[in-house]
Amino acid sequence: RRIIPTAVKLEVWKRDGGRCKKCNASDELHFDHILPFSKGGTSLTAENVQLLCVRHNLKKSDRIE
Repeated sequence: RRIIPTAVKLEVWKRDGGRCKKCNASDELHFDHILPFSKGGTSLTAENVQLLCVRHNLKKSDRIE
């Protein structure tokens, strides 16, 4: 499933401190798959999810960084 469970979102939010992992922004945040879902990444573990601001999430798209 592509949907990120609430428990995973809460864990990621806590771990990332409510800030973008790239620029430390605290607004317009998205939950991003580190290994994109389209390339086999999972939504079920916090290890594959990070917080990114809208600018960095759109720039990353479905690439692996």
